Amino acid sequence: MTYRESFREAGPFTATFAFYLSGEESLDANAGLERLALKFPFDSSQDNPQLAAMMDSIPGCEWFRQLSIQDYPAPFIIFAMRGDFFPPYLPTLNPSRAALWPTESLEAIKNCRVWFVIETLFSPDNPQAAYGFLHRIAALIAGDRLVGGLDVQAHKLRSREECYDITTGDAPPPINELFSLSAYDDVIDVLVNEGVEKFADSFDSLSESVETETARIKDEIRAERRSQLADLAGAYDSALESLASESVVEALQDGRAEFWSDDADVAREIDNLLGWLQTVPEMQRVTAARQFSSLATDVNRRGYDRLVLLGMGGSSLAPEVMANTLPAAEGFPQLTVLDTTYPDAIERARAAMATERTLFIVSSKSGTTVETATLFDYFLEANDGNADDFIVITDPGSPLEARARNLGVWKVFTNRHDIGGRFSALSYFGLVPAAGAGIDVGDLLDEAAAVLPVHDLDHPGIALGAAIGAAATSGRNKLTLLSSNRWASFGTWLEQLIAESTGKNGVGIVPVVGEAPRAVAHYGDDRIFAVIEDGDADSTALAESLRQAGQPVVSLPANLGQLFMVWEIATAVAGKLLGINPFDQPNVQSAKDQTNRILSSGSSSEIEGLDARSAIQHVLSAAGRGSYIAIQAFVDPTDDTRDALASLANALAEQTPAPVTVGIGPRFLHSSGQLHKGGAAQGVFLQLVQASSNDLDIPGREYSFNRLFMAQADGDYQALAERNMDVTRAAVGSAGDILAMARSVAATGVAAD
Repeated sequence: MTYRESFREAGPFTATFAFYLSGEESLDANAGLERLALKFPFDSSQDNPQLAAMMDSIPGCEWFRQLSIQDYPAPFIIFAMRGDFFPPYLPTLNPSRAALWPTESLEAIKNCRVWFVIETLFSPDNPQAAYGFLHRIAALIAGDRLVGGLDVQAHKLRSREECYDITTGDAPPPINELFSLSAYDDVIDVLVNEGVEKFADSFDSLSESVETETARIKDEIRAERRSQLADLAGAYDSALESLASESVVEALQDGRAEFWSDDADVAREIDNLLGWLQTVPEMQRVTAARQFSSLATDVNRRGYDRLVLLGMGGSSLAPEVMANTLPAAEGFPQLTVLDTTYPDAIERARAAMATERTLFIVSSKSGTTVETATLFDYFLEANDGNADDFIVITDPGSPLEARARNLGVWKVFTNRHDIGGRFSALSYFGLVPAAGAGIDVGDLLDEAAAVLPVHDLDHPGIALGAAIGAAATSGRNKLTLLSSNRWASFGTWLEQLIAESTGKNGVGIVPVVGEAPRAVAHYGDDRIFAVIEDGDADSTALAESLRQAGQPVVSLPANLGQLFMVWEIATAVAGKLLGINPFDQPNVQSAKDQTNRILSSGSSSEIEGLDARSAIQHVLSAAGRGSYIAIQAFVDPTDDTRDALASLANALAEQTPAPVTVGIGPRFLHSSGQLHKGGAAQGVFLQLVQASSNDLDIPGREYSFNRLFMAQADGDYQALAERNMDVTRAAVGSAGDILAMARSVAATGVAAD
């Protein structure tokens, strides 16, 4: 539809109220209003956040607010807004091309005071043309008296007092003609005849040029994406065709659960887990209301030295990424994530309370996660029962919410109930801890909003999902992330998202993160790579070498907000291509059940491990083509231990083309644990267990942290074994033992005794 046709179809009355921002009253012609609004490019709120927030609520505003009135010729704009927003808006107008009349609207808006701005764009170099046009319009409306003065050289309308107010009865009779529809018809006739008709052809020509250029750019992007996928290009095309036939764009726009399953019961479950598609604009409104900045101010005012997050999986990984990746304001406490039941780590956190005032954030969607619940109990007692140093984030109506309110914790944030943990990065679960640590979450949300809404099949999330889904169904199910060290914690978040979402029903995508670079020829043909383009020379060079060798490598921007959103969409899309429900985790419970059984029995572990040499020999011999090695480390999560585990993984990678992943328990049980048990039977599992000589009682429980920790290790081993997975256990006493294993493997290919 052309610009001229859109205007005429909307009709005079609707055109008069082209932009209606009251947000309270309704118009009979709303449909026409919204349709017309899309045709008037106008950025009226650059300097007015309050007005911008109102505009955000109008359909289509996301599009036209990004355009510039200086760059896009429009014959006129009529803008209606509440009188109380008049003063901050007026200075943004160009006085040489504007005229204002205050008036009451027609009966459809009843008693709501509005302001009209009629703005012409004949030529910036010929203000007299605009001046003459405005005078002709003014003569129609007000006869010889110009309302408030229309002298473009002395535009003095800066306050209501300088304008006629129809409600006081002091307006001259010609102003009252505004209340007759005929007066509006006359105005519209002039606007159409002398404005629209003069510019419709040029606007349509511009629109056609923009559409042509947009199509050209999209073709270039599509070609670049296909070229990055090497021999997967054909499978990628087929995946996109399949997704288009299933209306993937509409499914993501509208949250259509049936897109992922035609089983009515499953679709109902999925429908209750799609809130992540709406959370960004909701959290932007929370940001605009200063809820996050107020939290940050309160945390800073209280003088906390340290912020400790007690949570597992989706409740802790995203905040950790934000704390490690984004800058924080000076003077705020550093965020630390405590997601272990290892007694020594818990005791260190308690000891720090003696010298550092600590704010605890207890984060759990269900409110029943055993690690989070026991840590809450422990540190509440350690804080002498003072709940005022605790913040709780949970779902509404959860047991944790009830307990938190009963205890009188400092703050309680109830998240949308329809967001699964691993999709909750841009909800309260991710943003509250980040805000408390002095991070500007508003910028992060704006980054994410830049890739929303899902507009068409070219959306980067759909394209990425099609790529990794096509790769997985073509035998390349090892998704390897290439990045600089800055993005290491992002890889841990991505690992949970991908592994827990896709690893089920005997299929899945294996995320490989934090892997040291190999020789290009040493990578197998079961991989697809994703590189975060942040200018890092090493990862960029490796990505280019892999492409030259024919490996598929997709590029991603170094933009955290966009990465969160794009990967969440891509994961949901890939799940569709794999034929699974990406929003459940059916096998996570099996390890929990085994753990609970062990705790209830009170018995000691009966699992016989191997010595280090034998365990390594078995793992290397079992890791064949298409497999992967998963080091499952139930150990004290110190920096030294993490470094030793990375060394061991690198040493093993030198001996086999199989990818090597590392997970620290019990954290990984809420991450890659689902893939290990429910995905393809490709894993070779090396479980390292470090017993603690320390022990800590858990208030209100019959077992200690040491007992819980060992039961979790035993429970996961047994859950793997009962599925006939290849799992081997070896005991370690310290980080030094792990490092000795790594050195021995690197030197001889086997572990030291």
